[in-house]
Amino acid sequence: MGYHQILKTATSGLNEKQAKTIFSEYDLGEVSGFKPASQGKETTNYYISTGTREYVLTLLEKNGQLNPVLKPLLASCTEAGLPVPRLFPNRAGAFQGSFKNRPVFVRSRMQGRHVFDPTIAQCASTGRFMARFHNANSSRMVESQPVNTDFLDQQANRVYGYMPPADARLLEDSIGSIRSMLRRTDVQNLPRGVIHGALFRSNVLFNERGLSGAPDFHQAGYGYWVFDLAIAVNDWCINSRGESNHNKTLALITAYDQIRSLTREEFWYLPLFMSFAAVSIWLKHLVRNPVGNPNGGAGTGLKNSRQFREIVALHASRPFHLDERLLQRS
Repeated sequence: MGYHQILKTATSGLNEKQAKTIFSEYDLGEVSGFKPASQGKETTNYYISTGTREYVLTLLEKNGQLNPVLKPLLASCTEAGLPVPRLFPNRAGAFQGSFKNRPVFVRSRMQGRHVFDPTIAQCASTGRFMARFHNANSSRMVESQPVNTDFLDQQANRVYGYMPPADARLLEDSIGSIRSMLRRTDVQNLPRGVIHGALFRSNVLFNERGLSGAPDFHQAGYGYWVFDLAIAVNDWCINSRGESNHNKTLALITAYDQIRSLTREEFWYLPLFMSFAAVSIWLKHLVRNPVGNPNGGAGTGLKNSRQFREIVALHASRPFHLDERLLQRS
């Protein structure tokens, strides 16, 4: 979907008059500027200006409520010095409002731009951010993310009938390998905590000084930290043809490890968790576009099913190997 198509779709969801009505419920000033920002499967965003400050008005498209962990999670990140947005309460003191039975909230606008072809330095910055995020929320207990083998089986059963036989075999074999991995006792004992769940390129901003913000935490939950790392590596270090960039991968993982040391078991199982992460996202896109449009989906980053099919195939045929000696720990 092109930029103008995104703006057209987003505009049909909320016009300037409606945005002003919603924004009037906040003590943040009068609206002087309004512009659709983006529309995705999860959220639709609008830029709001009051002349001196800029905000983002977000409508949740899918979830019934604002992620309950979002407010305390952002507070922990702010305390740790991470560049994250600020949520604003309305006059009733609630951080979530409503518009035509759709949840809505307002946050500060973060400055910067998304990158499509990240440099090695930008990959390293992402690794450092994730490690600091995990450390900042290491003691917080939140609801688990329902991404497990039951979830994979349920989603796969919805799309097997629409898939080419070779793709169905690839999916079935990959899920089987993931299931075997997750049954292992040493895997079940891997470090866990709050995970971002979607630290894609489309969810990170950069300016001339480096990483300037991570605005979206709607998919945060509780899970394996190495799974969170695998999600990021699949998006930041593998191109749209399913080709892995070893230098980018090493930069991201090394930067992460320098802040939160990975265990030996996390090194061993990272390649399988990269397959796990790719399969879960491939399935999400297949479920959304089961017939006639395998490359459907909008947004930046590796956001369509065909690209993730290639990544799953890459992990199945040439698993990524990382020798922990390459990290050169002091």
